[in-house]
Amino acid sequence: MGYKIIVTDSQLCSGCRICELVCSFKHRDVFNPKKSAIRVYRSEPAIDVPIVCFQCRKPLCADACPTNAITKKGRLEAINIVEDLCTGCGRCVEACPFGAIFIHPNESIPIACDLCGGDPTCIRYCAPQILKLATEEDLAAAKRETLVGIMLEREKGVAP
Repeated sequence: MGYKIIVTDSQLCSGCRICELVCSFKHRDVFNPKKSAIRVYRSEPAIDVPIVCFQCRKPLCADACPTNAITKKGRLEAINIVEDLCTGCGRCVEACPFGAIFIHPNESIPIACDLCGGDPTCIRYCAPQILKLATEEDLAAAKRETLVGIMLEREKGVAP
């Protein structure tokens, strides 16, 4: 299956936070957004932005972990946190450039997306369907499409 990442279209996010609830329930058996690996941040009224692990090829969070409790695992190369090795120091949270690792509010261990074994619960329950599982090829195609759009706008003289 190879490298995959959850991508979002934050312009269409309704802010319902169902993704947070189903994630916390799947992994912690409780409906609690603070125990979820995906978080929805409201930056302005009506602007909600889902934040989820980018599954970095060379994760800075893993490099920062003094006990090697964070690894890449399985056919998806997803982030894996070995809770028994974690000391709760929080260096992984500080190291993540995307703010996509969170500390469990009761257990002082990091929470990061593990892609649910390839079938992310958050994607299945996202009503506006703004969460998608993408491959590197999907990401490259989206970048090309964006670039072509920018070039066409410039040709028409409507680009910023």
